[in-house]
Amino acid sequence: MRTLNSLLGIVATIVLMTACGGGDDTTVPPPPAGAVGGEVLISSFVASPLSGPSPLGVNFSVTVAGGKLPMTYLWDFNNDGSYDYAINSIGSRTAQAYHQFFLRSEDVTEGISTYEAVVKVVDDDNVVKVSDPRTITVTGENPFQLDVRVVSDYITNISDSGAEYGYLSGKPVYFRVDVIPMGADSGPYTFAWDFDGDGTTDSTLQNAQYTFTLVGDEETMEFRPHLLVTDANGIRVSWEPPATVTYTVTRDIPLPVEPGVPELIVNTSPPTHSGDVIYVYYDTTSENAEEREPHLSASATVDVAHPGVPPYEYDWDFTTDGVVDRRTPAVAVPYFDPDLDVVVNPYRLPTGQANGTFTLSLHFKDAAGNKIDRVWKVEVVDRAYVHVINPLDVTVYVDLDGNETFDTTSGTPLDAQQYRTVNAESANDSEGLIVKVRATATGSTNKYNFQLDILGNGVWAEDSDGDLILDWDPLHSGTRTPVDLDPDDESDQDATVELGSVAGIENNQVTYTIHFPGTRLPGFFGMQLRTAAMEGGLEKGTLIKQIPISLVVINPRDFTDGSDEPIPRVDFGMVGVGVAGNDRYAFIAGGMDGNLALRDVQMITQPYNVDDGIYDVEYELTNLPPMMVARGQFGLGATTLSADTIYALGGYNNTDKTLSIIESYGGGHPWQGEGTIRNNDTRMRYFSLASGVSYGGTPVIMLSGGLVGNPDRETVSSTVWRYTPPNGWASLYSPMPTPRYDCASVIATMGNYIYLYVIGGRSIEGSSLRTVERLNLNTGGWEALPDMHAPRAGTGAVVINGRIYVFGGEVYPAGGAGVPTLVASTEVYNPVRGIWSYSVPAVTGAGVARFGICSFPSWAGSPPDTVWIYGGRTETGVSTQLVELFYEDQKNL
Repeated sequence: MRTLNSLLGIVATIVLMTACGGGDDTTVPPPPAGAVGGEVLISSFVASPLSGPSPLGVNFSVTVAGGKLPMTYLWDFNNDGSYDYAINSIGSRTAQAYHQFFLRSEDVTEGISTYEAVVKVVDDDNVVKVSDPRTITVTGENPFQLDVRVVSDYITNISDSGAEYGYLSGKPVYFRVDVIPMGADSGPYTFAWDFDGDGTTDSTLQNAQYTFTLVGDEETMEFRPHLLVTDANGIRVSWEPPATVTYTVTRDIPLPVEPGVPELIVNTSPPTHSGDVIYVYYDTTSENAEEREPHLSASATVDVAHPGVPPYEYDWDFTTDGVVDRRTPAVAVPYFDPDLDVVVNPYRLPTGQANGTFTLSLHFKDAAGNKIDRVWKVEVVDRAYVHVINPLDVTVYVDLDGNETFDTTSGTPLDAQQYRTVNAESANDSEGLIVKVRATATGSTNKYNFQLDILGNGVWAEDSDGDLILDWDPLHSGTRTPVDLDPDDESDQDATVELGSVAGIENNQVTYTIHFPGTRLPGFFGMQLRTAAMEGGLEKGTLIKQIPISLVVINPRDFTDGSDEPIPRVDFGMVGVGVAGNDRYAFIAGGMDGNLALRDVQMITQPYNVDDGIYDVEYELTNLPPMMVARGQFGLGATTLSADTIYALGGYNNTDKTLSIIESYGGGHPWQGEGTIRNNDTRMRYFSLASGVSYGGTPVIMLSGGLVGNPDRETVSSTVWRYTPPNGWASLYSPMPTPRYDCASVIATMGNYIYLYVIGGRSIEGSSLRTVERLNLNTGGWEALPDMHAPRAGTGAVVINGRIYVFGGEVYPAGGAGVPTLVASTEVYNPVRGIWSYSVPAVTGAGVARFGICSFPSWAGSPPDTVWIYGGRTETGVSTQLVELFYEDQKNL
């Protein structure tokens, strides 16, 4: 099994993208042979997959006959007449595109969104052809779930918390999985097991086994398995153990588990609510065949810490009529009855009936005769016959400073107001910060149930029978505890709730008061509110509102007495270097002073106080030897945060115009030449630079987009280059979907994948972009992500706890002509939710662009996830101010 770095070393040869679902093979007959010029004919327009759960990545391919090369391809992914992606003037009759579709917020209640995608083809004679649309369907959940067990004859619980399991070295470990369809069975399925989480597939069997053996002096080793299951439609569902669960291989023979009384872990979909109630919804009038049937699935797993005596018996009765319907650990409705040779659905209601109540029961027994009986109430609703008075709607307001004045103003997007600064004293003070959230529901049944996910981690809280305490029940077990955001605090209640009535509707308004303790500040909280319209104890409709909140510490910093004079500059390079327990450094190099390129280099130093184990609030600015070549609009970077050498690549000056020269500084030597870009004198400027990933164990620097060539004949690049100092170059995979320059880029990890994000910038026409695309460095596939709220070029970005923060920038008008407008806002992208929201601007009340930016992670004794922003163009001129921002503490993941 290879390491992740070695895997990254080979993925450059992988095909551009892989499909993840059924495709559309509709084609039209090709034109007669030799048809060149004249009418443009689309001979094939393929989209794959056509449907799947959100977020759904779709590959598009179009083939053209006739017409005159070169061709321009304009893609409109939602058929609104506005083209989302363009491939300009290429000498090819085929083109590909990739787009990621999301479940729209207004469709959350129904759980389905549809899009129509078209492509417009324009040839060199300006002959136009528009394809027929392809319909893309995005659903709210996966078509199947996985029930995974990791078992062995030599296993024991080696943790008091029950979350760490020990396996004996040299003895087989069995990996078992049941696939549980959420509707019609979409098998057959293929399986890819990665037993130790190194990114390599170790087995393709459904139920596999593997023997872990300790080598040499190893006493223990941890393993973290991963499973990817693909159905017949190409839809993929992955599994990995929760972060709280640890698997450990040990040399010691584990103590035998006493058989005792078995304990069951039961999961259902839809989920089980308080009182062991399962709500099942369907709609017999739906155009989607899957939605016309009620679906329920359940699985029972014996807890490995309390196994009883195998083998086990599972008797499921779907309607408690005394007849055993299934005898397997995992079951699903509808199901195939081999005796009757038909598909049976006991939960389908008679035509015209809106509601029905059933009882699901499980009778479990082990070989020692221990029995467990479980019973659930199943409430089934056919929405076709449910009378809806009017649509459910919810309005949310937030008071971020506890002054009873809700800060969201009428007509302003909700997320535009969901941030504020907190002072350092609040972050260190146990009193913390009070935030209030008020929601008012209207429409539908006029009776509502509210749930709040405070931390954005999928754990919902609701009021405790009207006693003003906000409780949460993460396991839907019926046992609820007060919300406690600070386990070290003596108080066990950090959130309260108050119900109110508006416009004569009882309890249609809820106000949450949340105490964020100082230990939670600063922080980003992907808060969300779930509102259900209730009738007769049943949910008639639901609506989820996203309420992302960003609480930030921001401090302008002055340089210490005796520092050198800061040099005003824009379009310069800035890179941060530092490791835990050592001083921090930020190198500032080159840039433009008006039209003059600079060689000057300065360094910001923040000393680490070894005696106190903290960073001093002191910032010294010192001059360093200048670069060999004056340059602005260039890239400055280091391969890692702990690197001792920085590299300056490309750029521009008035004498040499666009540059190809590379030079480096550090490692015990002054500035020295390191050859040229791509080793062939490629001239580049206004590209983005990112680091933080290794190939074959060697750290590299990524260059994305940019302007290539001298200004009189330069082109906008769509290439991503990998630079391995001092002279290794390689292009990465396929081109960026959108050629761009003057953009930002960062590298971030999500799950088992490493992504390169390319953000904003300027288009071929010169106008600012709000588009964001990311490259999966493991697979080589590009994804189009949701657009930012604001277009921005000359911006900067950092990664904090997996989220992408983007600061300031400039908006160039259409065509790139005219004076750009500064952007003040900061945006943050939450990849788990696929949404952008706002955070605190880097410069209070003003825009900033073409600044320097770097970040340092949280270490022992360091402030949480520090961001430094220096200088840049502001509304009052060129700044030399250092701003230090703290966005998230690592405790707030």
